[in-house]
Amino acid sequence: MRSRTLFALLGLVLLVHCRGGGSRPPSPPTPPSTPTPVPPVPDTVRFFALGDAGNGSAEQFQVGRAIAAHCRAHGCDFGVLLGDNFYPDGVGAVDDPQWRFKFEEPYAELLAAGTRFHAVLGNHDYADAADAARAGQQVAHSAIDPRFVMPAASYRFERGPVRFVALDTQMLALRDDAHAAQEGLLAAASAHSAAPPRPWLVALGHHPYRSNGTNGNAGPRLARFLENVVCRQADAYLAGHDHNLQVLSSPDCGALLVVSGAGGYATYPLGGQQPSLFQAQTHGFAYLTVSTTRLHLDMIDAGGNVLFSHERTR
Repeated sequence: MRSRTLFALLGLVLLVHCRGGGSRPPSPPTPPSTPTPVPPVPDTVRFFALGDAGNGSAEQFQVGRAIAAHCRAHGCDFGVLLGDNFYPDGVGAVDDPQWRFKFEEPYAELLAAGTRFHAVLGNHDYADAADAARAGQQVAHSAIDPRFVMPAASYRFERGPVRFVALDTQMLALRDDAHAAQEGLLAAASAHSAAPPRPWLVALGHHPYRSNGTNGNAGPRLARFLENVVCRQADAYLAGHDHNLQVLSSPDCGALLVVSGAGGYATYPLGGQQPSLFQAQTHGFAYLTVSTTRLHLDMIDAGGNVLFSHERTR
């Protein structure tokens, strides 16, 4: 009788053991996980550049919409206006009505998104070199409107891995005594940082050094400054003045030469003989993406089509 009772108890224990899956030794504690290092995001700046835009034309609005669409898709940290910001004779006051229909309205979407425009002066901003006071109205407007950045007729600024120098090429073309101060801006911008890597140096101006457009190459006084200062120090020189899109590389200039003067005014034909990497008689703009090791340029038409791309690395 006792044996049968023991066998019954043993069967009950086995049954419970099978149904419950049995007891298991406790798992060893999981060691704390070490987070996988995340590589640093490259220090990159993205911006667009266009000149000869300020006439309130349908073409200016079209280019503005194309820029806004490209910025929505690819990002823009700021924009650059390469002179002749207001046709035909600049602005007469800080509250001139032209600010509304030649700047605020064509770039309304960009401005609403918080985009700031760094600007340089062109010959038409000086009333075609006849009135320096009118150019000064753009500098004065900059003091009351943070969307339009022009703290002086020539100035420098830094964004990410790039140092920019905004030149007043109209004065450089007219006066020898304008050269020293602007040469100093470039010298200060090209001074090496204490720690590598060296920043890129991009010069901005209205008049190009070399161009195949109607206005052609820089005149002797301006050419001397560009050859002796900009070409020797800058990695790229962005200009307008000729109403088309061009990318040139000159054997006597170390800077990549970009002409982006197709922002809204009627385009100019391309009849020059300068060696060209790209040129097109069309409205559009330049778009640059610059990291510590790469400068990438896209030339884009008013329909948003990338017509040409070029890259420099180091």
